[in-house]
Order: sequence, then structure tokens, then C-alpha cells
Amino acid sequence: TVGRFPVITCFFDFDLNLTDQFGSDFESPSLELGGPDHFYIFSRKGNKLLAGKVNRTASETECQTSESCILIEEIDLESERQILDFDPAENAVYGPVEMEWSWHSFESEEYECFNEDPPSPEFNFADTLCQGECSNSANTFNELAQFRSWTWQSPTRDSIILDNISISLCFEEAGVHSIEQQIWVLGCDYIFTHDVIVLEEIQAAFESEVLCVESPIPSIMSNRSNVRALWSDGEEGLERELTTSGFYEVTLTDGFCSTTISADFVFSNEIFNEDDVLQLPQDTQICRQSLPFEFNINTIGEEEYFLQNSRIDPKRVQLFEAGRYRFRTEINGCLFEKEYILEVDECLSQVYLPTAFSPNADGINDTFGPMGKNFEVISLQIFDRWGNQLHDDRSDWDGKFKSKNASTGVYVFYLEYINLLSGETESEKGTISIIR
Repeated sequence: TVGRFPVITCFFDFDLNLTDQFGSDFESPSLELGGPDHFYIFSRKGNKLLAGKVNRTASETECQTSESCILIEEIDLESERQILDFDPAENAVYGPVEMEWSWHSFESEEYECFNEDPPSPEFNFADTLCQGECSNSANTFNELAQFRSWTWQSPTRDSIILDNISISLCFEEAGVHSIEQQIWVLGCDYIFTHDVIVLEEIQAAFESEVLCVESPIPSIMSNRSNVRALWSDGEEGLERELTTSGFYEVTLTDGFCSTTISADFVFSNEIFNEDDVLQLPQDTQICRQSLPFEFNINTIGEEEYFLQNSRIDPKRVQLFEAGRYRFRTEINGCLFEKEYILEVDECLSQVYLPTAFSPNADGINDTFGPMGKNFEVISLQIFDRWGNQLHDDRSDWDGKFKSKNASTGVYVFYLEYINLLSGETESEKGTISIIR
């Protein structure tokens, strides 16, 4: 065949079985027998004619040999006989024809060979690219191949590119792409495969453009964890503390892909008064009877509120016991916490009742009634031993019944009063003795 690496030398036995073969590097060759054990292959290098001597075995030839592959198949031939019958031309005149001939000779350089390495399917290509990027094959050594074919296997489809020296591909799909080149030289095919990892584009954004006063560090959300960040003011790093509000740009890169995000940052105290966040009542002391203690939190938005680690309704907060309670909420990504203290008192009223009194007008223990503090009498009832009611009033009993002195003895009392600490109605009952 024409071109380079075109010759396959084959040897057969008398039964036409292939006994040996090898390939040679020549340019548009022609063949000339040289004897019973060798022949010459004539070729050209520029305007110079070369002759390579080829012996019966590859080890004895002067020129470099290469692997070759030839396929020999038997085919069935059909023949038929055709009879041609025509009349001679009339009035034909036959005569001699004069012919001129000439010759010319050349000098050949015997045994000079090309002796180059055969073509290779290997090539260079980028190992890692970013989604949407393009790249070219490089360092191909396939120009002298008789034929070449490229196959591109992407995650979703396959493509075939025929007989190109090199290829240029654009990768719109993330994943592993396989690029394969197959070439044919001296009847043999050779394959080389190269994998390209195509990374997803970097997706990134600032979580919030509001900076928290306690921790003014912008948070960057990204689909990649192994990225580097370069800020527009020259600072580097994914996390940095900002001291002034304003416009910032950040370029994120992983060495293959890059993207730029920007934000106009503002501090939280420039938007709202932090004292207005988590408006809790003053620390409170209540009586146990008033549990659960309820109050509401004045909100400034639709944020979620938490008591300890449980989400709560800020419009109806209930506390069931004394303690220190930590409330928290987040506004624009900034955490606000406040502590509230609830104290609980048993709120027992201090009511004291004597067991006896002496209504003799001497100014000492002349009446019977409750003593103490933090209470208000609703009624004081006195009964004799037979159940007759002698007194029912808010005032003390003076030991009389219908303006007459009650006799010495034991009487039953029932006191009902309001506990001024708890607001609850309480009562006491017992016996009292009159001593005269």
C-alpha cells in the first residue's frame, strides 16, 4: 500500500499455509526479486531512491521489522466461458509500426531504511476538567497509521470520531469520561484509553449578608468542601472576620473550577436594636399556687424561638417550676440568648389563733380572733358544744352572745380568710376556751 509502514512480508509453504510474517517501514514501495532467498523493496525519501534488502526471515533483514497482522481466508471463485466472434474489418491495412524507446538508470543506496518506531495510539489529554470546559488531545503519534478511530464515552452517551489526527472535546456533563483511540498499523489494531474526570461547577453563595456583632464571620455555602477563597481586598480563606460593612467579592477555586460570589454586608446592629430582641419580663417571684407562670415574648419578625433546646410559641410561654431558663432565637443568622429567673414561694400566710381568752374587761385577752399578717378575714364563726352559732362576723369575738356573756367552757371556731400572698381563700378550725 502507499504511505508509511505499508509492507507485510509473508511466507507460505507449498500447501499455502502462512509460515512467517513481519512488517516493514517503507514509503510507497515497489518490489523486485533479488534471488531465491531475498528480494528488494524500493522506496523513496524525498528525491532519493532507496532499496531495502529483505531476507526470508525477519532476523536477517537489514531494515527494522514490526509486528504485523494479516488475515487469510479462502474464497470461492466462479468462472464462465465467453466466446467472442467478430468479423475482420473491411479494407484493413496492416503494416509495421515504428517505436522509439529509451532508458535511464539510477544509482540506489542499498539497504538504507527508514527504521522509525511504528505509530502509537497513546496521547495526552487533561486528567481533570471543570464542567463546561474544552480541551484538545496532544502528543499524538498516529500520523503514519493506516487508519485511526476515536471513541468518546460520556456518562450518558457514546460518540465515534473517525480518522482524525487529534480531537477537541467540550464537556458539558459532570462525571467520568473515557476517551479511546484505536489505530491500525500493518494490519494490527492498537488501543489506548484515557479517563477524564469532569467536576461539577462550583455552586456557592453567602448564607446571609447580615453580620453578627459577636461573630462577624460570613458563612459561605458551597457544594464543594475542598475550595480556596480569595477576597477582593486580598485576604484569603473561607472564614474571616470583617470589621467594616460594605461590598465584598470572593473567588472560590479548587484548582480546576472557579466561581465568584459577592455580597453587600451590613452589621445586625445597623438594622435593628438588639435590646428589642427577646423582650422577656423582669425576673419574677410568684407563689406556687400561681404555677404554671405564663407570659409572651414580643417578637420583631417570624423567627423561631427556643426555650433550652425545645421550640416554643413566643405568644404563650409556660413555666411549670422555679429555675433559670435560657431563651434563644436567630435573626438573619445571628444568635441571641437571654436568661430568665423564676422564683417560687410557698406563700403560706402567717395566721395565729389562741387556744383561750378571758373576756373580763381587764384589757388583756378580752377578745378572740386571728393574729399575724398577709391575710384578710372573710368570716369568723363561733359555735357552742350543741352547734349553736354564737358569732359570724369579720371582727373578733368578744365572748358574748346576744349581748350576754357566754359561760365558761370550750367553743368551736371556723375561720375563713384570703391569703394576701397567693390570693387564695384559706380556712382554719379548732376549739377555744373561755376563762373567767
